Amino acid sequence: MIESGYLRTDRGAVFAAIEVAALKTIFEKHSIESMENDGLQCWTKTIFRNYLLDRVPQNSKRHFLGCSTTLYHCALYFAKYPFAKSASEDDTLTCDELIRAIAFLGGRERQIFRGVAETMTTKGSKTFRRARPDRLCYENLFRSLARETPELDTWKSNDHDDVVDVLSEVQPAMAYLNVGLTLDELQPIARRLSNGKPPLGSILLAKGDLLQLMFFLTRMLMGIRPDPLGTASQLAESFERLLALISNMESEISFDDINDTAPGTFRDLHYAFAILFSTFMQGKDISTIYDSRTSR
Repeated sequence: MIESGYLRTDRGAVFAAIEVAALKTIFEKHSIESMENDGLQCWTKTIFRNYLLDRVPQNSKRHFLGCSTTLYHCALYFAKYPFAKSASEDDTLTCDELIRAIAFLGGRERQIFRGVAETMTTKGSKTFRRARPDRLCYENLFRSLARETPELDTWKSNDHDDVVDVLSEVQPAMAYLNVGLTLDELQPIARRLSNGKPPLGSILLAKGDLLQLMFFLTRMLMGIRPDPLGTASQLAESFERLLALISNMESEISFDDINDTAPGTFRDLHYAFAILFSTFMQGKDISTIYDSRTSR
């Protein structure tokens, strides 16, 4: 449920109560009944596209339409993370799934990944534990942009069998995503949960999709006013430089290609996504809710 999954009383809560209420109101206002899912209320790709289209700056609306399918693909990836191996643009989003996607894409990923990846640093007699969620955020953003992911059969961690046991014996009682799946069908899910996933170098992005996305984000940022500290315009300038670099790259691009060519790309991409998807928390257009004092 939304309340148990995203709204908690501890300091690590992903959403505040007022934000959950706003998200549920937005979802219910635009949702339709899904004939394929027992009449459950849902969002389609068209609803998702039209909602964001109304909220991006006027100068970027045409460019948004060119990458709306890519953005919906990203939302589907995070909506079912880590359960979905691939998604179709015909898939729909329930309220819980939309909120899960917004949690990742709206800048709330630190609460989700907190403590998942940590490094230990010792200084003198003291040991410091530091969460390292950024790398996970960037890797998953990259995976969400890829239309196809290599088969997982050859990647398997030592924890794989234990994860299968948990999925088969415990998880079906807690979530509908894998209810009724056989052990064979649980195998790819277990590989992803136990770090048995293909290396990023084997996953490729289509250059055309990435160029369309980057061009839209650039125009979106240019259309944000006021921008008293110049944060949006600086980010737009960095994207313009990146567009020139990507144009000279191969037709398919790996995570390492982008990182090596333009370090910090996914940090900036993630920040731009957070600006775009923050419209869901406020229900207003980007130029109204954007706070240029936010630091990257």
